[in-house]
Amino acid sequence: MPFFIAGLAAVIISTTLLVTSNLYSQIKMKKYWKMLHRLVYPLLILVILHVAFIKSAKMGQISWGEFAPVIVYFGLKIAEWKGVSFFK
Repeated sequence: MPFFIAGLAAVIISTTLLVTSNLYSQIKMKKYWKMLHRLVYPLLILVILHVAFIKSAKMGQISWGEFAPVIVYFGLKIAEWKGVSFFK
């Protein structure tokens, strides 16, 4: 049941982010708060995997075209981290 493991990990990460997404946590955690909230990117990957696993279990195959906007987003995010700018 890989969809269960991906979904459970996503719930744990999202609950942690929910609990710490307030001003009090930002003040107390300081720089660690931002590091913690960068888990939103692996969370998105886990959610995509969860949906893909469920679809493959139901239909036997995955239509990856549905995930194209997310793939483009991650490509642009990686380009941003590398310092690539498309608009100057």
